[in-house]
Amino acid sequence: MSNAVKYTDTGGTISCKIAQRPCEKEDWCDMIISITDNGIGMAEEFQKHIFEAFERERTSTITQIEGSGIGMGIVKKLVDLMGGTLEVESKLGEGSTFTVTIPCKKASKKEEGCIVEVATDEVACISMIEKADADYYKMILMDIQMPVMNGFDTTLTIRKMKDDKKAMITIIAMTANAFAEDRQKALSVGMNDHVAKPIDMNILAPTMMKYL
Repeated sequence: MSNAVKYTDTGGTISCKIAQRPCEKEDWCDMIISITDNGIGMAEEFQKHIFEAFERERTSTITQIEGSGIGMGIVKKLVDLMGGTLEVESKLGEGSTFTVTIPCKKASKKEEGCIVEVATDEVACISMIEKADADYYKMILMDIQMPVMNGFDTTLTIRKMKDDKKAMITIIAMTANAFAEDRQKALSVGMNDHVAKPIDMNILAPTMMKYL
């Protein structure tokens, strides 16, 4: 990601996509992270050596962008240690895509003690609660920034449900905003607590345990 920023001019576009897909190994999955930019790109010949130490393409030297040439080599070694793969697609003058695939063991109820279900958006969240038995869901980790209705409005909708048990489900805000006013806003709409991103399990786990 830092390289994408470094080698993409002002006004360029950078995207980060993260996906999970099944793999052949039972109880495991592949996490796929793709970073794409429309920056200066790389020549096909250089791509063969990009993961070697102290390799930097001549064009990057001409642009006077600082760098030691060891970053990609380090990334490759870390990915290898995790049993993953690192691939690059690039065209000079058009941009690059780096794709990291890392095998991960799936969490289970027997390891972790709980079942997690994911709502793709706020509409799905409300629908899942409405369709489930009153005691089925114990807690919601509510993202604040969602595509149609934000986490605050979603919480207000849940709090107005006719079933009292569903209306009073524990809701913990998950937000990149860590200011006191953000925490206060979360509490003012009826959320029970607030945990700032990036998530620290040493904070999240005790917060969850307060309500479980």
